Amino acid sequence: MHFPKQINPNDYLEEMSELLIKEVNENRMKAITYARFYDNIITRFLNKPQTYGTVKKFNITTMTPGLPEIDDIEETNKFRKK
Repeated sequence: MHFPKQINPNDYLEEMSELLIKEVNENRMKAITYARFYDNIITRFLNKPQTYGTVKKFNITTMTPGLPEIDDIEETNKFRKK
């Protein structure tokens, strides 16, 4: 779910988050799917650190996904639990 180029990424993230959180709360969307959507937008388009820790950088040497880069595991776990 990528935003159209003519829409500001912050506005798109805010609008879609409001809609998608409702779907998660009603069990019509998996929380991990929402977390991946959110992290994808903030890391790739807003150049901010990820919130939920779903983005893993690929290790070209081992040809495997690496560990997610998380600034504060305590804060990340709070968001995951919520």
